Amino acid sequence: MTGAQDPHSGRWEQQSRIVKAVRQLYDERANYDPSIEEIGRTAGINKALIYRHVTSKEELVLLVYISYLTEIADLFQAIDENLEPRKQLDLLIEAYLDFALRHPAYMHCVIALIRQPADELARRVSMDVLVRVNRLNAVATGRLSRVLGTGRDSGVFDPYPKDADLDYLTHLVYAAALGILYVVHFGIGTRETTGPYPDLFMIDKDRAMPMLIDMLHAVVGVKKDS
Repeated sequence: MTGAQDPHSGRWEQQSRIVKAVRQLYDERANYDPSIEEIGRTAGINKALIYRHVTSKEELVLLVYISYLTEIADLFQAIDENLEPRKQLDLLIEAYLDFALRHPAYMHCVIALIRQPADELARRVSMDVLVRVNRLNAVATGRLSRVLGTGRDSGVFDPYPKDADLDYLTHLVYAAALGILYVVHFGIGTRETTGPYPDLFMIDKDRAMPMLIDMLHAVVGVKKDS
């Protein structure tokens, strides 16, 4: 029919405006949890209408997470899959760490979502949003898993055990990276002293990032001579 419009286009357009507003607020204050009133003002949408376009605050965080995952997928896609596995791995790690450090609210989204079991989250968000999240997650983890498989088959990587489930290992790699990135973002460590107060010290990214990369190499079994 001439002039017919996608019935979902208006909803998606409003969701996009809301997500952009939340990301703007996140970028201003990374671990900040904006109120619905602030989101509405920033997006130019009446706060009473926001829940017509998202089912819950959890779904809103997921939609923001989807926007980050989309950008990560684009970064990964730009890396040539014909490169040798070690080079690919290092470029993927570099792209991911650089993105996470530039967008600390990405880590905030991940932490906010994994505070609850997946089955509880599924009761609070729409199936459409869950499918989109899982599809984009699979794109990112699938790219890394393929690189690990190619490297193992060519003898460049030696993951433990030899028959390791590479998709499972990939999730552990992401979890390890996120944990250390979150500590770096916090920026402070403590050490025990003989006095009544602990000693505080700085955790800076310039020192932590090479250590993190070495740890990820160890997890996937990068051979020293590769």
